[in-house]
Amino acid sequence: MTRILLVGKKGQIGWELFQSLGRIAVVVATDRSELNVTSRQDVFRVLETVKPDIVINATGYNDVDGAEANREDAVSVNVLANTLMAAASRQVKAFYLTYSTDYVFDGHKKIPYIESDQVNPLNVYGQTKLDGETAIISSGANFLILRTSSVFSLRRPCFLTSFLRRAQQAAQIQVRSDLVSSPTSARYLAEITTQIVSMGKDRSFEWLSKRKGIYHLAGTGIASRFEWAQAICTSLNLM
Repeated sequence: MTRILLVGKKGQIGWELFQSLGRIAVVVATDRSELNVTSRQDVFRVLETVKPDIVINATGYNDVDGAEANREDAVSVNVLANTLMAAASRQVKAFYLTYSTDYVFDGHKKIPYIESDQVNPLNVYGQTKLDGETAIISSGANFLILRTSSVFSLRRPCFLTSFLRRAQQAAQIQVRSDLVSSPTSARYLAEITTQIVSMGKDRSFEWLSKRKGIYHLAGTGIASRFEWAQAICTSLNLM
């Protein structure tokens, strides 16, 4: 049976992955207290101990505004951690899977981006995620990078939880109408990831390796933050 090391089991995507991956594989899951993803010694020790077929990195510095003031932290988690885990995955002959973002693009395109579009991040967060992608590609590991958009759940801070909190505190909330994305459920990401991995059956490494690369995976539809807020209000009768 496929053996998976899931890194970041308490995160927004990681928690959902922890629930779904157990149906198809033997899962060894870690959180921050069990694996420091920015420590070369920790990363190589854990991977050499677990000897996984697949490593799924569900960690990430995802505070877009916070990255501007905390660039070093964003680089450590989004770039260094991917550099180390991809290198360690190659060493133990494991497949490496992780998540990136639509922030690697500049947002000027009027229709959804495709994988071959030119990248051009406009902020620190987007740049660190792109640098993380580059580090993975350069590592020589067999990899799958899933670029997604506006991930949400009710478990961790995100636009959805932030809006719901503010809706309880104020009669009027200012929401941007110029920031457009494809809102994506963390559970949806986890379920699709699980389906992808399961398609390889007992030869997951070989199956995934033939399909390695960067893919876009996001929710159906497009909405501005304002339209998203309107949909939330309508669904929950907040208007």
